[in-house]
Amino acid sequence: MRRSAAHAGFSVPAYRVIGGLEVAGAAAAAVGPAVPPLGILTGAGLLLMPGCSWPAS
Repeated sequence: MRRSAAHAGFSVPAYRVIGGLEVAGAAAAAVGPAVPPLGILTGAGLLLMPGCSWPAS
């Protein structure tokens, strides 16, 4: 994981937080069809994530 974090330009703790947020986003996306507002927010968040991490790479 250290190598992957360094390659992406993140510290290991930041890399773990990002991974946790991705897992939370996937879980929320699974629940999204049952709770439409959560699905909309999740979709927006998952679409924004690559754009927010792009400057670091």
